[in-house]
Amino acid sequence: MEPTLLFQDGQVRIATRWDDTGLKFMPSHTPPLDTLLPRELMLYSLGLCAAKTAKALLDKMRVEFSAMEVCVTGTLDDLEPKSYTAYRDMHIEFRITADAETLPRVEHAIEITHDKYCGLTLMFQKIAPVTNTLVFNP
Repeated sequence: MEPTLLFQDGQVRIATRWDDTGLKFMPSHTPPLDTLLPRELMLYSLGLCAAKTAKALLDKMRVEFSAMEVCVTGTLDDLEPKSYTAYRDMHIEFRITADAETLPRVEHAIEITHDKYCGLTLMFQKIAPVTNTLVFNP
């Protein structure tokens, strides 16, 4: 499937996933990064920071997962790009596949990623509300 940047009702959606070799996060459902607008790169950066922070915490907690995808959406306050167009809100969705007994540790890792350790989440919360959800697949 060709990667595409998803726009819907004033929302921009960008995703990143842990690649098959387990070495790094790669864009998923996203066009080449050099084609993204700066405000789209902001969402990508937020997703990448949250994903890398969560992975580092899961590694430290000795939680093994078979898949992780992080999708970030942001709602623009104006559909027509203007110099003052800003995000009204941003949302991070973590999709993680791991053993069922690791769920409490995964939830804790996502919580502290959002509230304490992801610097971009903390910075973007000064611009607009940033929320998160966890979709856990045992």
